[in-house]
Amino acid sequence: MCPVCTKRFHGPNRQYVLTRHLSSTHAVEKPYHCPHCPYRAARRDHISRHVRMVHMPRLHALAAAATLATLPQHVQEEVQPQHLLEVQQHHVPEVVQQQND
Repeated sequence: MCPVCTKRFHGPNRQYVLTRHLSSTHAVEKPYHCPHCPYRAARRDHISRHVRMVHMPRLHALAAAATLATLPQHVQEEVQPQHLLEVQQHHVPEVVQQQND
């Protein structure tokens, strides 16, 4: 059982899992940082998971919006209805507009 948060661990490798839990969850030092936001973590795999879950959908939408902006106007008019919803869900048009200013 974790002495800090009283979380219980079961199974044959519970001591290893407890040690890893203490060193990552309750660690004071968090040397790994997200390149996109202030998030910090004690383990590198937590940063990878954070970037994949939090930032990747937004980055994909930003790339789609940037690509759309480079297409000829008549192609944009055909493509836009199919992809606009995804871009709007991630609030990318404002970001793209700021970058173009």
